[in-house]
Amino acid sequence: MKEYPSEALSLGVCAPVTSVLLKLCISEAMELLKGATDNSSRRPLSRVQHFLRLPDQAKFPEYYKEIAQPIDLSHIEGKLEKRAYKSCHPFAADRQLMFNNAFSFNEPGTEVFEDAAILQGILAEYEATKLPEAVQQESLPDQV
Repeated sequence: MKEYPSEALSLGVCAPVTSVLLKLCISEAMELLKGATDNSSRRPLSRVQHFLRLPDQAKFPEYYKEIAQPIDLSHIEGKLEKRAYKSCHPFAADRQLMFNNAFSFNEPGTEVFEDAAILQGILAEYEATKLPEAVQQESLPDQV
């Protein structure tokens, strides 16, 4: 686990330490997602590959008929860059929406369904064991 307070101070920013902590924790969670791989001989690939971009609308029109709120990691990263997340809760809600979409559209046992379940578990473990409690509970002011 990173030493967040000293790292935050070394960034030389004027924002409250909690906002820096939040950004670092969300960035760390995104790194965990992107680093998750399936090392089985079946398919040694990144587990996050299906979540980087939404399915092609021309190839999967049924996805857009069935899923009311499509979301992918590029959308989540865009919100992160725009500082749209003022606490962990909206970030967690967007992630959960992405996983729920995968569970709704894909059958159990499929690659996408299984990857969503594993990635969801990785993030749940991170939040339960490594995410600072102050960041979990902190709501940040609108100007960060």
